[in-house]
Amino acid sequence: MTSSRRVLALVVLVVLVIAVLAENPHRSFPLVVAKQSLVNQTLQGGTINPALFTPVEDGTYRVSAYWTNNGGSSCGIAPRFTWTDNSNSSQQDSIYYIPPFYNQQPYGQATLIMHIKANTPLSLTAGSACIANSGTLPALTLDVTVEQLSTDDSGGSQ
Repeated sequence: MTSSRRVLALVVLVVLVIAVLAENPHRSFPLVVAKQSLVNQTLQGGTINPALFTPVEDGTYRVSAYWTNNGGSSCGIAPRFTWTDNSNSSQQDSIYYIPPFYNQQPYGQATLIMHIKANTPLSLTAGSACIANSGTLPALTLDVTVEQLSTDDSGGSQ
């Protein structure tokens, strides 16, 4: 077989595999659909990433967040997620976190489950949460993972 025929055969095979995977109604869940890592951010409040993720189909999603206080103060991070659910209502949920005094445990973690309507963004805003008179804002690291758990037509996890 000549090299051009091998290349053509390989291209045809790749296209067929992609077509089969794209049309597979029995895909496995959970499926990671978005990740965001913000390293050493000093947050003054406001939008970090206006559209963290915009789904192309209605479905149930799990958002996991993990953050650390890198600066040694009594400040933490207060992430807030905003999305539109299947009733066309705008929803939001905040994960409030203030680390214990004396920096005993300068990290936080949380998981949210939400139903997001197709073609509407999941947005992330965040600000700092400081204990009164705690001094300067620290550098914070925030890692967010979005997983699709199911679609409206999937009938749940496979």
